[in-house]
Amino acid sequence: MTRLAIFFLDAIRFQDISPGNTPFLYKMTSQGISGPLKTLLAYEGLAATLFTGIFPSEHGIWTRYYRDPARSPFKWIGPLAPVLDKIDTSSPRATKPLRYGLMRVSNRLAGISYFPGVDEVPLRQLANMNVSLKRNLFEPRCFGEIPSLFDILRSNNLSFHYFDHGLFDSDTNVMRRAVSSNPRNDVAVIRLVDLDTASHEYGLGTPSMLRSLKQTDSLVGLLVAEFRKKSPDISVLCFADHGMIPVKNIVNVEEYLRRAAFHKSKDLGMFLDSTMARFWGDSESLHELETILDRSESGRVLSEEDLAHYHIPSSSSWGDLIFLTKPGLVISPNFFDRNGTVKAMHGYDPATPGLDTIAILDSPRKNGPVHLQQIRMIDILPTALEILGLRMPSHCVGTSMLNM
Repeated sequence: MTRLAIFFLDAIRFQDISPGNTPFLYKMTSQGISGPLKTLLAYEGLAATLFTGIFPSEHGIWTRYYRDPARSPFKWIGPLAPVLDKIDTSSPRATKPLRYGLMRVSNRLAGISYFPGVDEVPLRQLANMNVSLKRNLFEPRCFGEIPSLFDILRSNNLSFHYFDHGLFDSDTNVMRRAVSSNPRNDVAVIRLVDLDTASHEYGLGTPSMLRSLKQTDSLVGLLVAEFRKKSPDISVLCFADHGMIPVKNIVNVEEYLRRAAFHKSKDLGMFLDSTMARFWGDSESLHELETILDRSESGRVLSEEDLAHYHIPSSSSWGDLIFLTKPGLVISPNFFDRNGTVKAMHGYDPATPGLDTIAILDSPRKNGPVHLQQIRMIDILPTALEILGLRMPSHCVGTSMLNM
């Protein structure tokens, strides 16, 4: 049976694949099947789509947090929030340890195994929010009743190993664990994310970002060489979740609403993602809010047609009203970065140049080069399953790269 190595990368732009910056990945494109992979307007929903073969509107996962006051795993924080928020905002040294502890306790109380990191959501708001992913990607039924690649592997008695970052980890550590893994596993999935961090922090085309890009390419090359020592006919599938574009300016949503004399009621809920502001409330407040935001030159309120076009889940728990910034603008402060210091960002209209990422398949099943015009995220799971000789679930509508 064919063995498969999957490299789930982060923040590689299609145009970054070149002989100088990514010699190994570039070589793969010259001998395999490759093309631009179209990203989605989503955050957590990206991985869910890649590994289930269906869009967020179907699997129901979109961003990290959704509004769910009744079942929030952070509900217990509510009575303590006024005191904890003061500590959180007045003592920078205490912020990360405090939040780390609160997240860990909340996860344990709610039986949540997935730990996304330490975010900066005001604790009053956090007490009303739930997390979209409650299990790690490789765990059984991570996406509920919808089977992931890992569920399908289990049901077919295929062995796999998943290599990802811990909280204080690096791509190099992930690579070392993968090299020392069991060579008899049918599938290895390797997650490399350092490039995403470097792109956000330093900006596109900077020396630090380019070093990280070359490092990512080098690690993929080293791991493929190690895998092929043990299994010469192993197939290799590389893809990422999104590209990046430079940040041009910031948008202070809260200040904009104050200047517009918007009278925020105490019942109005607001969540500030990096590129979206999401609101919940009564129809009168939302109508006033929409009128004000429609005058903004920084973005637009998403219509029902937009939600359908972008495959966004229809549940109001994601937002009664959603404001999306124009490409290159970042909301600051937001609930992931209070200071708005990122130099590059994603999470915009997927048609924005620079947001396309990559999909590359190097397999004995088909000789290349084959350069495809466009690959969809829902095509990744069918590709992996065909390589492994497994049947595609009936709910999947994607197409294997081998059949394009």
